[in-house]
Amino acid sequence: MPPPVLVQAVLLPFEDRIIYDSLLMPYRVMFGAGIRRSLNEAYRRVQEQGGVTTTLQPLSAEAIQQAIGGGNQKVLAAFHKELLAGGLSPKMVDEHTGNIARFVDVYWSTPGQPRSLLELDTDGLQQYLRRQGRSVNLVSFRRLVRFLRDTNRIDWDQAEAMQHLLKQR
Repeated sequence: MPPPVLVQAVLLPFEDRIIYDSLLMPYRVMFGAGIRRSLNEAYRRVQEQGGVTTTLQPLSAEAIQQAIGGGNQKVLAAFHKELLAGGLSPKMVDEHTGNIARFVDVYWSTPGQPRSLLELDTDGLQQYLRRQGRSVNLVSFRRLVRFLRDTNRIDWDQAEAMQHLLKQR
């Protein structure tokens, strides 16, 4: 059967990994396009929020920082790709992506307190805007919030609240 396939499996801890037993029992269920799309979206979201859990051992602070940083890089790459597909010039795409990358590096993901870009909310955005004053390129953040909303990476209502905040400035 072509993936995705619904299976029954037993997950087992083995040393520092999670494995499955040698028998996978498939069910005769076919997934339609909508279910496949939502499964792919859920998998993408997990990857962008820090990755898939593959061990039962607690992760070190450095490993968590790396996982969330990798997820943020995936979000930024998707944002970059979306801006290019929207017809912006490569120079403007690089400028907007760079502005958001600096935000993530300098403000959003401080050492010891890693945060996914997908956790962006009105309070965090408002604090950043207050700290940075007039030096913030609001267009970059408007485009980011629209991208996160339109690709179902953040809640619609949260995105609308952030858009409203950005319009007020």
